[in-house]
Amino acid sequence: MENYWHDVIKGIFSGIFGGLGVYLSKVVYDKMIFSRDQNRIIDFFYKENIGKGYEFRSTEAIASFTNLPEDRVNYVCSTSKNITRNSKEKLSWKIATDK
Repeated sequence: MENYWHDVIKGIFSGIFGGLGVYLSKVVYDKMIFSRDQNRIIDFFYKENIGKGYEFRSTEAIASFTNLPEDRVNYVCSTSKNITRNSKEKLSWKIATDK
């Protein structure tokens, strides 16, 4: 009987730590993918807008250049602290500047 409870407790802790490990790896993976996509969008702004006089760029233009879906571009731009939405056009973005 003593071995039985030992095995039950061992199984419970194995499940807890296994689930926690999977959760943490998913969180790290999501942050890495978000950071990669954010860097691609920011690189687009720096490469594409130098000397062209464009301050804001549309979601469609960003998606076309970065090969990301428009939904992903909207999500990354709206979540990122480094990118700001145009208050006049909802699907238009620029690099955030501190004043």
